[in-house]
Amino acid sequence: MFAHVAMQTGNRSLDHPLTYRLPEGMTAAPGSCVIAPLRGRPEIGYVLAVTQTPALPADLCIENRAPSSISDWKSISEVLETPSVFDRTTSSLFCWIARQYFCGMSDAIRCVIPPYRLVSVRTLVRLPAQPPRAASRRPSLLAEKVIEELRAAGGEAELQQLQQLIRTPRLTTAIRQLAQRGTVEVVRTAQEPSSGRALAGVRLAISADEARSWIVQHNSRREERQREALARVLEIGQPVGQAALAGALGCSVAPIKALVEKGLLERVPIPVRRSPWPPSPQIALGLSLNPEQVGALETILAAIARTARRSTAAHGSIDVPGAAEALVGAPAPEVALLRGVTGSGKTEVYLRAIEETIRLGKQAIALAPEISLTAQMVGIFQARFGSRVAVLHSKLSDGERLDEWERIRTGQVDVVIGARSALFAPTPRLGLVVLDEEHETSYKQDSSPRYLTRDTAIERARLAGACVVLASATPSLETAHLAEQGRARLARLPRRIDDRPLPSVILVDQRIELKENPGRIFSRRLESAIQQRLSRGEQTILFLNRRGWATITLCRECGYVARCRNCDVSLTFYASSRLLRCHHCEFTMAAPEICPKCGGAQIRQFGVGTEKVELEIGTLFPDARVARMDVDSVSRKGSLQDLINRFRRGQIDLLVGTQMVAKGFDFPGVTLVGVVSADTMLNLPDFRSAERTFQLLTQVSGRAGRGDQPGEVIVQTFNPEHYAIQAAAQHDFDEFYRQEIPRRRETRYPPFVRLASLVVEGRTRQETASRAERVREALGTGDNEVEILGPAPAPLSRIKGRFRWHLLLKSRDPSLLRAACRRLRLTLSAEDLRAVTVDLDPMSLL
Repeated sequence: MFAHVAMQTGNRSLDHPLTYRLPEGMTAAPGSCVIAPLRGRPEIGYVLAVTQTPALPADLCIENRAPSSISDWKSISEVLETPSVFDRTTSSLFCWIARQYFCGMSDAIRCVIPPYRLVSVRTLVRLPAQPPRAASRRPSLLAEKVIEELRAAGGEAELQQLQQLIRTPRLTTAIRQLAQRGTVEVVRTAQEPSSGRALAGVRLAISADEARSWIVQHNSRREERQREALARVLEIGQPVGQAALAGALGCSVAPIKALVEKGLLERVPIPVRRSPWPPSPQIALGLSLNPEQVGALETILAAIARTARRSTAAHGSIDVPGAAEALVGAPAPEVALLRGVTGSGKTEVYLRAIEETIRLGKQAIALAPEISLTAQMVGIFQARFGSRVAVLHSKLSDGERLDEWERIRTGQVDVVIGARSALFAPTPRLGLVVLDEEHETSYKQDSSPRYLTRDTAIERARLAGACVVLASATPSLETAHLAEQGRARLARLPRRIDDRPLPSVILVDQRIELKENPGRIFSRRLESAIQQRLSRGEQTILFLNRRGWATITLCRECGYVARCRNCDVSLTFYASSRLLRCHHCEFTMAAPEICPKCGGAQIRQFGVGTEKVELEIGTLFPDARVARMDVDSVSRKGSLQDLINRFRRGQIDLLVGTQMVAKGFDFPGVTLVGVVSADTMLNLPDFRSAERTFQLLTQVSGRAGRGDQPGEVIVQTFNPEHYAIQAAAQHDFDEFYRQEIPRRRETRYPPFVRLASLVVEGRTRQETASRAERVREALGTGDNEVEILGPAPAPLSRIKGRFRWHLLLKSRDPSLLRAACRRLRLTLSAEDLRAVTVDLDPMSLL
């Protein structure tokens, strides 16, 4: 038998499973953790599949790579006694991620298996039981120091401990030489991950009748506390915390310890679940559906039913263990696009779909684009599904994530809520995946593996035999194109629930406004509208997608601009601290009073950020309760949720924020949204700039008028005629799609081609330019199937001290893009390869 293993090593080039022989009598299953030799060292790996022959299963092969073929197969050293962390379908997902997103298997492993569940190798250095014969020459001072420290530690110590005691880069070499001479032994064992938090508890070590008999027979005053403790444990009938028991009896733990010593009680650990969220307000949505919601739900339920029938036909029952594994070769899953205007009740529709999924004995995963939205989702989902809801995202502590992960893995959960990474929750019976606000760019991972959540969710659903629901008022053009082609079923919600009107949108031409009122942040129309809301006790959101006070610090005499010393960007000015800050590398410097270039005094700040808007509002409306929501103001843990709760309770009149306020929050008290500048993204050198502008304006407009009072949106712009702004003002996705899609077709951008972005980095401009040319040569000449643009300096040509050049590959066939990128591994040096970042389906070209 042969085991195909994904190694946990961090080697980026190892993008395929390794094949090992299973020794006679050794058994392993997909998800088993093993120790196997790699480059002469024992390493941790995870079994993806077990086969009779050494040939890789088709779904585990990397494109253009022949199966492993070595004459002398190495053997698995040990199968560890750890719980299986994934199944056969996840094995296929590992390899799909590795080949789809040009990453190593170790990156794919860390994507699916959280760090708190990874097994590590523990290296022990110890003195042998039988000392070697005296060496012919005296050991070095370093070797003597190693032996001395081992003796002081009782004969053995971990390598990490020795490295802390003996700080020299030559330590590992010295230990290897000592091991070759037999002076020390080096042993590597597996260090299993934490099993979770547990309290010291006790339970009966004898039968209930024996406990009652002991209580009756031992009636002395000296044993009174012991009788009470034993009686309480007997009454509870299950393990009880030792400290809690002592507290209930009003005594120390001494009587409990005495009962343990007498063999009447025994100590047991009591697992403690660390709750990732404090009790959240349960938000109950309306139970009645309008006709459009009924139609949308029927579309999704039909997709769920078709998936269930397919599974039943293949396996006889949807509950057959291993049914998901047999669907590895299944066709594309059922995908539904739930497209509805803001406030149209999309959440209630997919809640009903999740209810049906649970009724069928399956589990669901519901994803939100931002961690800040999960708290709102928790309240909604707990009201519907009770305690069988789990939360997973990166802001939880390792302990909280571990406890939630184990609840999911053991089937104690029906619904998993979370951000992007929750897609990989170990749901053994996955039946439905929901991506709320599927258009959001935060669904794209910005570090290896650079996966796109939408496509990865569709692949996971295909492997598990599940459905996918993509929900948005402003779906990405790629998703809308899927629906137009019939590859996703479209379910539309064209009006808000309870027939509430969409907010009216007023465009203010800032070209005219600034001529009449130069230097003003707010137009007269917006300022008057804010005053009206304050007088009526209604709430307002002001949106500006720029942080800080000002975006540029400029000398009017010589033209000097304060720029980051590490990045090719101007520094943002913060008035509260009088500092200039880089948002890429966090470099800061004091804001100069005198120009450092010419010594002139005419150095000023220009541009507007949220900090300046907040102060200006406080000046104009001193009685208003104003708060700011951006990365700078909510960095402390829990501060964002506290701000959201205060705004929802009406304790804040006016909320100033970046795109964080444009997400799917439901604030019924908001009747006015003011867009301070609609043009911040419109002129970026990115083919998605118009799409992002439309999405942001539509989404932030949708925060108004969600309660009983109608909403109004005032958009300040220098481009009121632009089709993206016009379509957003009309809440008209179809019009935007009609205008944008021909431009994408003509310029050959998604959804008509797939892209691969290659960013080449270097220490100097010349080094980076030369390296980029070598990358271009390694890609080949290109052909009609793959178009190669560049190399050229990236729009952000230097970040964190590294210069950047850019190449862009286009093709209708993603496999050709991946094949072109893999040629880099065959021709580039290791140093050049480490300096290249490959991003399939990039969300940004900056």
